[in-house]
Amino acid sequence: DVPFGLVNSVVLLSTADLQPTATLGDPVNSWAESKWWLPSVSIATPAVHNSGHLQVTVLNERSTVVSYQVKSKMHSDIPLYTPAKFSICLGDGAHKPAPLPFCATAECFGYQQEY
Repeated sequence: DVPFGLVNSVVLLSTADLQPTATLGDPVNSWAESKWWLPSVSIATPAVHNSGHLQVTVLNERSTVVSYQVKSKMHSDIPLYTPAKFSICLGDGAHKPAPLPFCATAECFGYQQEY
């Protein structure tokens, strides 16, 4: 088996000349300057009030377990997964704030994690 990270590095290097050490804050080609990149993600959001024993485990090592559930004072019907996005303005550097909020919909602005 070939590790995914190695395959990804080879593809990025051979198709876009991106070095394995490249970061999102690095300078970009002129055609990409100031364009927004919006990779989408899903947030696991099992709700406290209706999930039973559903929870997200973020660490499970030996005798240490860290998990969370989601609660909201604003919304009673929280889906198991909530759409979200990262937003990056290409070429702005690593310390520039995201141009758009992480939440893809207004419903997730009131979510709180309960560990």
